[in-house]
Amino acid sequence: MRRAFRFRLARVQRVRDAEERLARAAWGEAQAAAHEAADRRERRARALADARSELVRILEAGPVDPVWLGSAQEALGNGVIALRRAHEQARTLAERAERFALAWRERDRDRRALAKLEERARARHRAELERAEALEQDERALSRAASPGPPGPPEPGSPRDRAPIKPRAESADQG
Repeated sequence: MRRAFRFRLARVQRVRDAEERLARAAWGEAQAAAHEAADRRERRARALADARSELVRILEAGPVDPVWLGSAQEALGNGVIALRRAHEQARTLAERAERFALAWRERDRDRRALAKLEERARARHRAELERAEALEQDERALSRAASPGPPGPPEPGSPRDRAPIKPRAESADQG
């Protein structure tokens, strides 16, 4: 009789699988937010560089209204502040994504460890079934050998293996 394999830690394994999926999803969301923040930082850096280039071009072109120049410099200062904030936010979100990645790796390691335990348990179960089946076959063979049943084929070299010697019939031409 074969009994079905049952992994005793199956419930724990389902919980670990769910935790791993949640951690992977959280890491993915954190990664997406970090990439988005890095893109924002890059866009702000390009916009600031473009604004500086434009201001330099205007200043090289000739005299500029001092009020306009003051507001342009203020706008550049605000751009620098916005770039610093974007840089800080991108760094913070990248660190956060890395923390989520570490948490996911830990959950994934736990999930893989349970999968290995299940694999080993399956192998032990399979070996146990094979031993039980071999033992059952041995018992059947022993009971067949011990029971007086119809004679099987004679073993080579046994007295039953030799055919009885029949006397020769006298032939008619001997006479």
